[in-house]
Amino acid sequence: MVERTRAELAKREQELMRSHRLLDAITEIQSLFIRDAEPRRVFDSMLDTLLRVTDSAYGFVGEVLREADSTPYLNTLALSNIAWNETSRAMYEAHAHGSGMLFRNLDTLFGVSLRSGEAVISNTPSRDPRSGGIARGHPSLDAYLGLPVHAGGQMVGLIGLANRPGGYDEALLAYLQPLVRSCGQIIEAFRSDRERLAVMAALRESETRHKAVLDTAADAIITIDDQGRIESFNPAAERIFGWSRDEALGADIKPLLESLGLVPADLIGRGSEVAARRKDGSALPIELTVAEIALVGRRLYSVIARDIGQRKQAQAQLQRLTQSLRAIIQLSPDGFVAFDERGRLSFANPAFLRMCGCDEQDLNGMSETDFDAMLASMCDGERPYMPIAALDDGEGDILSRQQPRFTAARRSVRRLRDDEGRHLGRVVYFQDITQAAELDRMKTEFLSTAAHELRTPMASIHGFSELLLKRDFDEETRRDLLQTIYRQSSNLVRLVNELLDLARIEARQGKDFQLRRQPLQPIIDATVHHLIVPGDPRPVALQTGGALPEVEVDADKLEQALLNVLTNAYKYSPQGGAIELRTCTRTREGRLEVGIAVRDQGIGMTPEQSTRIFERFYRADDSGAIPGTGLGMSLVKEILEIHQGSVEVASALGRGADVTLWLPAAGADKPHPPAEA
Repeated sequence: MVERTRAELAKREQELMRSHRLLDAITEIQSLFIRDAEPRRVFDSMLDTLLRVTDSAYGFVGEVLREADSTPYLNTLALSNIAWNETSRAMYEAHAHGSGMLFRNLDTLFGVSLRSGEAVISNTPSRDPRSGGIARGHPSLDAYLGLPVHAGGQMVGLIGLANRPGGYDEALLAYLQPLVRSCGQIIEAFRSDRERLAVMAALRESETRHKAVLDTAADAIITIDDQGRIESFNPAAERIFGWSRDEALGADIKPLLESLGLVPADLIGRGSEVAARRKDGSALPIELTVAEIALVGRRLYSVIARDIGQRKQAQAQLQRLTQSLRAIIQLSPDGFVAFDERGRLSFANPAFLRMCGCDEQDLNGMSETDFDAMLASMCDGERPYMPIAALDDGEGDILSRQQPRFTAARRSVRRLRDDEGRHLGRVVYFQDITQAAELDRMKTEFLSTAAHELRTPMASIHGFSELLLKRDFDEETRRDLLQTIYRQSSNLVRLVNELLDLARIEARQGKDFQLRRQPLQPIIDATVHHLIVPGDPRPVALQTGGALPEVEVDADKLEQALLNVLTNAYKYSPQGGAIELRTCTRTREGRLEVGIAVRDQGIGMTPEQSTRIFERFYRADDSGAIPGTGLGMSLVKEILEIHQGSVEVASALGRGADVTLWLPAAGADKPHPPAEA
């Protein structure tokens, strides 16, 4: 009885000592971590403690990581040095005390734990089918214990122990659980600390980069709060505005913006040119852009101000130079024809038009081949015509024709290239070498064959201007003459603008159209709002057909087309009558289309006139009583065709006209204008 009691006391004393050893081990590891020891030292101590507590020969402590597809792998945090040759020794030295060694082979005993999250006890690894074997020369593996380490509901680590005398059992596994849990807490804390340090490093790097950007930016970058007070002011802002950072911080910028009629919210997401002032009071043109920064509990505005003074000066200088060159070319008695890089005629000055007797609208966009053919047809057959492409840079020749009268011009070619030698096009120079009298005849012939749309306003302007210069009139007559000059010059301006619009649309083939999916009704409303017909108070009677499908259009171009149609409706119904605008839809060849129909009660057209309405310079009324250039409907047709739409005209003489603009509904199967290369 006494012997049994002594044995029980000894067993309890031994268990108590083991518990104390375990508690001491936990305390030692936690103390190292709490003292903020270097992580490698903490995990080395953790492994030493585990080996000592379990009497194991060697082992590892590793962190469980996961691939992008969630497959687990192991990165060692502490590893016993069991190197058995130079190669393994070098590998240990390279990784054991650095970033750790990575193990991705899951067909191993530790791989079983990584996959299952369960502990593994193997006291005969060499015969265990779960084992992947060991490398040749590797110390013997007589027993293995794999302990998954969990924290926060997930496996964060794995402890591997080997070669405990007598092997491993479930009792030891249960005994080690407090220590394993403590290890899990430390690994999880290590992970959190590592992530915190990474975030702090990224934040420092971001702050450094942000400061470098602010300090080196050429534009002023200013941060203001929602009360209008400046919170940051970079060196460029100091240089541009003349205020130091210390002077600017905390200053109230709101009065300045209000004096300009602006508040930060009005500028968000768009640029605006404003006239600012430096500290010394001098004016400063700037381009202002504002971005809103939403923070927790408050709102900031990042203001970027760019000094555009030099750009404005350069633009003004370029404009002056361009105007000077344009005036020189327009006034030059010699001819200039320019071809772009695609071999299309982009410009022909008046002198050349006089030489060849052509109209500019007939030449604009003409290919170099067609231009050569045109010139060849004009020249006599005494000498063969040489194409422009066959002439070397700076080389020239003489072109002449006998009929109807002798005419001669010296032609030379200059190729245009950029700084890198890329072909930009060519300019062909024509010097008229005909006698002065013949030159005057050619000018007269050109003027006699020019379009009457140009002759009529110019004759009126010239004639009435001459009358005003040579005679004195009463105020009413003088005002009437000036109104006539103004009206005819307006016709010229309108003609030139419409010619440029047509030429641009044809040359660009819709590449500068900004097509965007949008509702149609706002475009119609804006067009009607912008419509101004002097002396005609009639409103447009709108009849909308309910909800319309959206369309994919360039709003400005469509508004221009609709405005032309509405203007014609007013002009060609001078006796009055309603101007009606209605919307409608139809399905044509399986495609849904949206229509805008404009109807007037005017003079109408014959069937022959209706078929010619889209010809350039054609006007249904040739009396001259109704103003116009004859280009409006040509523009409408070009714009609608770029939108893959169409124009339909229904009219009867004396019964008005009905013009309908048809557009494909958004999403309908239609090709887009070709993208610019």
